[in-house]
Amino acid sequence: MVEAGRRRGTPWVLCTLTISMLGIGYAWAAQFARVPSLLENMGLSDEGVSLAFLAGPICGLLVQPIVGTLSDQTKTRWGRRRPWIFASVGLVFASFVAIGDAYAVGEILGDRGRRRPRAIAVTISAFWVLDFSQNAVQLPSRTLVSDVLVPEDVAAGNAMFSLFDGCGKLASYALAASTLNAFKLVEDEPDFASDARVQFGIAAVVAIVCVGITLIAVTEPPAPPVGAARSVRDAAARAWSLAIKVVVFQDARSSKGYELVSLHDNKRATDVVDDDDDEWSKKKEDDLDDEDRAPPSSDEASLEILRRMCLTELGLWFGLSAWQVWGAILVGKSIMDGEPAGSPGSTEGDREKFDAGVLLFSLGLAAANLVSLLLAPVYPALLRLLGARRMLLSASLAMAALMAALAAVPVLSATTYLDRDADTSSSFALVSQDPRFFATVLLLAALGFPWAAHMNVPFSTIGRAYQDSPDVGLYMATLNTSLCVAQLAMSFSTPILIRLARGSVTAAFSAGALAGLFAAYHAAKLEVPYDEAARPLRAATASH
Repeated sequence: MVEAGRRRGTPWVLCTLTISMLGIGYAWAAQFARVPSLLENMGLSDEGVSLAFLAGPICGLLVQPIVGTLSDQTKTRWGRRRPWIFASVGLVFASFVAIGDAYAVGEILGDRGRRRPRAIAVTISAFWVLDFSQNAVQLPSRTLVSDVLVPEDVAAGNAMFSLFDGCGKLASYALAASTLNAFKLVEDEPDFASDARVQFGIAAVVAIVCVGITLIAVTEPPAPPVGAARSVRDAAARAWSLAIKVVVFQDARSSKGYELVSLHDNKRATDVVDDDDDEWSKKKEDDLDDEDRAPPSSDEASLEILRRMCLTELGLWFGLSAWQVWGAILVGKSIMDGEPAGSPGSTEGDREKFDAGVLLFSLGLAAANLVSLLLAPVYPALLRLLGARRMLLSASLAMAALMAALAAVPVLSATTYLDRDADTSSSFALVSQDPRFFATVLLLAALGFPWAAHMNVPFSTIGRAYQDSPDVGLYMATLNTSLCVAQLAMSFSTPILIRLARGSVTAAFSAGALAGLFAAYHAAKLEVPYDEAARPLRAATASH
């Protein structure tokens, strides 16, 4: 039986529903591939780059709870989620154009020499707006998957979401690994600035086109009953409070006002519904009589699933965000012994080594996303076979080992450096001659496995566990809030660790390895009621 208003996951439905992530995935990858090295080449310090990336967690903490909660209660002729997506994608386009032209704008405003303060100001300002708008597009787009699809097809929808995300990131990172030799807007504009313009210009167009397809092709089902309208302040406070409760308290099920609401016992919501909502709820009750089709009620799932998932993602995203923010600098400085153009005293050789390292990192990211892309189609089957707990546990342990290995590359290969004065025709030629080339690419590529697990398992699990709740957007926002807290902690802590390590970026990767162990601990304690793979283990535990 197909639930009222929901759709089967046919290839057409899955593609049009999730193709928006192709554009958003390309956009996120363009940020991580280009912005750190762009800012360093403009003369910003390592600490400054890390602080610039506070945009992600801060915007996420502000935007996602508000958009998640308010989109739950939005009722328009176009649905709940699509108005929010439409209102935000224009800002994505404008922000990319501004970042791409930041160097030229700084030059026009008077920037000269190695350090470009006006260009830095334009880049960071547009970068913050970009993070704000991308968060406002991505959360409703992901929640739309749970809204539109029948329960048994939600995992396939999330897998397709991740497939498009991987395609977008793969294309973006592959482009970032190339020297584009693009046209220059100002005289003597360096290659890193003109290359960034091309990459961000393409990102702007791809985002508009892909998100536009989803907005036009997808029709949202009738919304479930909702409670009384909440103000923006109340929406944010409610999501932040819930995030604190599910993370801090061992058992959040009895927290008044934050218990899950099933459609079998929905007193809080049905007090304020209209006749249309009553009719929708009646259809929903009839559909849930089919035990083979309906997922477990929200009451059965409990907030413990959300709590453990948030804690697991707290550690997992700390490490993955450290990899993406600091990776280019690790490879360019610590592994390739280079210095960016904006660094005082850097020579032409230093800049060439740094640029070679940035290309190597982008190539590694492209390989990682290729791995993630190849895993995406089989993730629903792997999730049924292994279960959410085992998938996240193995991904967390893998991330810990790989981050530790990347931190060790500069130390272990110290005696195998090639002559850095060797004559080479290109930055890529310099990279490919280094004995650490394949080791670095392989380690970066292997991080595609924990990245794929992060993209698939948490959102698929939470989307299904709480699909019947009218507050599913709030719970998705709560999960995203844990990611914001993780990146906030990473952005504040890693510059301190790097300074304590006398400027070595390997300290950030060592911290990421420890975060992976933290994630593994909480993943091992995750219990999902409908997790088929976990049932024999739970039965064996109960028998003892």
